[in-house]
Amino acid sequence: MVLFLGVVRQSEDGRRLTGIRYEAHDAMARRQFELLFTEAARRWPLTSLRLVHRTGFVAVGEASLWMEVIA
Repeated sequence: MVLFLGVVRQSEDGRRLTGIRYEAHDAMARRQFELLFTEAARRWPLTSLRLVHRTGFVAVGEASLWMEVIA
């Protein structure tokens, strides 16, 4: 099992951040995730693949992306 957390960092290109505001087109995001999952399942013997990407404001130090892969 592998767990990955994408955490909002404190700076970008030398600028300090308080957080990042994420937006998404729900249907498009779901379709892209489906394509990624299908390709991963084709390549590797996966038991489970889970992905969560937050939308809205995510503060520095908080996870904006959570991914779990079990094979």
